Amino acid sequence: CDLVVPQEGGLKEIDWCILISNAFDNAIRACEAAPPERRYLRLSGKRKGNLYLLLMENSCDENLKAPPPEGIGLSNIRAVLESASGTLEKTVSEGVYKLKLLFLLR
Repeated sequence: CDLVVPQEGGLKEIDWCILISNAFDNAIRACEAAPPERRYLRLSGKRKGNLYLLLMENSCDENLKAPPPEGIGLSNIRAVLESASGTLEKTVSEGVYKLKLLFLLR
């Protein structure tokens, strides 16, 4: 984990909890489908001016070719991102799932 949560920026504490906890919940479930020796989670955040990039990367089933359908967790993340003029990108490649959240800090 390499993350510094900015104190200023307009995002409420509950919004940070929604983003991070839902990302972790999904990542943990995905890791359970990977062999134990390949399991990992990485969470990082980077700020540049008033933009913030939150990246969750984790192992997943090597046979997974596309991100799974969205559930309640990602819909909650999307709701927070909408209020922060943000975007969500999810990709899967060779047993690695990446969730990128880019949003404005005000």
